Amino acid sequence: MMKKTVPVLILLLFSLGCARVEPMPSWYDPKETPLVEAVFQASRQKNVGASLEYIEQATELIEKGADVKEKGSDGRTALHWVVVGAIYSNKAKLDEAYWELAELLIANGADVNAEDNYGNTPLDWAEVASNEEIVDLLIANGAQNGFSQDEIARINRLIDKLYAASDSGNIEEVRAILGGDVRPGTQVLIRLITPVSSRSSRAGDPVEASVIAPVVVNDRVVVPPGTKVEGTVLYAESAPNLFSQAELDLEFTTLVHPDGSKTRIITHVTAVDNAKETVDEGRIVGTQARTQNNKVAWAERVMGWVTAPLMVVGPFIEAVTFGYAKYAVQREIIYEPGVEMTLTVLAPERLNNIPEFKGWPLMQSTPYLVDLVNSLPTQVQTKDNSPSDVTNVMLIGSREDAVAAFEAAGWVQAAKLKAKTGWKSFVALMRDKGYEEAPFSKLYLDGKEPDLEFQKMSNTFAKRHHVRIWKLEETYQGQEVWLGGGTHDIGYGVSRAGTKWIHLVDPLVDRERDKIRDDLMHTGLVDGYLMVERPNLPRKNPSTASGGTNLITDGKMLVLDLGSDKKEETVSSKNLGN
Repeated sequence: MMKKTVPVLILLLFSLGCARVEPMPSWYDPKETPLVEAVFQASRQKNVGASLEYIEQATELIEKGADVKEKGSDGRTALHWVVVGAIYSNKAKLDEAYWELAELLIANGADVNAEDNYGNTPLDWAEVASNEEIVDLLIANGAQNGFSQDEIARINRLIDKLYAASDSGNIEEVRAILGGDVRPGTQVLIRLITPVSSRSSRAGDPVEASVIAPVVVNDRVVVPPGTKVEGTVLYAESAPNLFSQAELDLEFTTLVHPDGSKTRIITHVTAVDNAKETVDEGRIVGTQARTQNNKVAWAERVMGWVTAPLMVVGPFIEAVTFGYAKYAVQREIIYEPGVEMTLTVLAPERLNNIPEFKGWPLMQSTPYLVDLVNSLPTQVQTKDNSPSDVTNVMLIGSREDAVAAFEAAGWVQAAKLKAKTGWKSFVALMRDKGYEEAPFSKLYLDGKEPDLEFQKMSNTFAKRHHVRIWKLEETYQGQEVWLGGGTHDIGYGVSRAGTKWIHLVDPLVDRERDKIRDDLMHTGLVDGYLMVERPNLPRKNPSTASGGTNLITDGKMLVLDLGSDKKEETVSSKNLGN
């Protein structure tokens, strides 16, 4: 037996020592130049030996006269990929090899200021890598930041132009300079088409998204919904242990207009909708490991909300929580297609193409519709008749119309509150993850439970968009009428009595109303919308939601014509990026 075992062990040790080549990503274009391809391959390897082999190949190609200025399909040169590879280098030998390759490329005429398709120069990537030696080498050879990283320089140039125009007395020129189509602070709401992850994404990966709501500047739509947005992963790092946090830095730099023309913009990701992660100066930071005691406290409240007295389930909760507290909580950043983000524009820009888009289509108002809206209840109630959510959405159409529109927009019907779904909610809370069919707490309209309940969440049970909808006895132009109250859960809380777990609600409920409008109009299954004034609705409404704070509104009711003539049309919820 020993004689057979020894060769097997030797073979195993030999295989472990060999450099394992990582598979190439699906977006990779194999038509790269040999030099660019060699350095690209080096940057993708997780095995130091494999990276060094590709660096040696690149060195030999340079010595044989390879064109060091040539670019790959993404606009990156070999020098770009050298500094991208240095981002993931954690060995002195590999650091030195990348530095020597960068020096060799520059000595042979590499363009230190070449911009890739996203406006990044090698220096931009080197600064992400925080490799001081490569940064110093690039700067010593005249390297500068590219389009996507020079917002301060661009703003300074803008100020210089303003001074020049002002000094010459050219007021029209001043107005033209200030009248950029997108301005600093402009927000762009997008929905991911490309999946991204701190675990599997790498710096340099392309990312694509779609604009999901009109971008309005000075009452003019400058970026219509459906506009594609292109970008790249600047940095992605998994959480290797309990004391580290995953990180993901996405850079969206290009608007792709309907005619195919493009405009470069400078943006930061400033929010990820309904995500447990935080965003710090454009970089998405994963959650930290949580303590067992906090988990037990929340578990007791959730189980108190769902099932038996705490004195019975408490010991069981403690046992279960011990297993979840440190090891089962998902701390990697994993965003599938459909995850929504907010981009904030950092520098003014004129767009190359502004398609004619006046906004979502409006439905016709009638006196009867206005009277109907103003005759309906303005708030729903809890079981003890305490005021709760403000009614802010009216749907005109059939149940099938409503279900089709919400599902096409990525909303999911909530499950009924039972022991099984309560347990699933408990597990989602313990593991700090989403539960897209999570049950709602009970609310009533004239003593009646909702007929439909929809929600949209991401990767945490703490946050979700949601709306409760009741069928009314009234009809409008022969169509069924539905009344809803939409609110946005933004975190956890405890009831004033301290005995029940509750979701905290964003008190600015008009934002949820507008979210529902944009999401459903974007599907193409809604014929039009209308905002109807309700003069008798207070602007501040006391509510048991959000821990008892006032729900603030402008008083308008959103009315959506669901377009019954489109009953047989379907839109797959899997095509959320379109």
